[in-house]
Amino acid sequence: MKKKLIMIAAICISMGMLAGCGGTDKTDSAKSENSAEETAEETLMYESKNVRITYLGEDESFLGPKLKVKIENLSNKNIKVQTNDDLSVNDMMINTLFSANIAEGKTAIDSISLLNSYLEENNITEIEKVELSFHILEADTFKTIEDTEIVTLTLN
Repeated sequence: MKKKLIMIAAICISMGMLAGCGGTDKTDSAKSENSAEETAEETLMYESKNVRITYLGEDESFLGPKLKVKIENLSNKNIKVQTNDDLSVNDMMINTLFSANIAEGKTAIDSISLLNSYLEENNITEIEKVELSFHILEADTFKTIEDTEIVTLTLN
């Protein structure tokens, strides 16, 4: 119970801090500014008629490592993209923080946060492999659009 309360408190604190950061939608001019950084490590993770998700590399935060992703909404609806509960790092299942809203026809750069507490709890000091799947839903109705198959990222 104590771990759950700590996790809920961490999520609330981080969501509050993220709310002050503003939106994540990128315009075409903003995309061109990031193009040199993105092309170095871009890896297509998933693509369908509704969405394209591309891995852009790792980043760090005070909560732990982050996996940067570019999400392109190819549909005619506002969507929400989340990770499913099947995420594993080096074959150890862990919880993450990730939920991105992307307006119809827009692109967003966001990050999947891997919490240090979960990595330490599972004796993970270096991220070698990440396996995850995404849940894509309509942002306005929360109706499921699609769930992806498991995607494997090999890092380092």
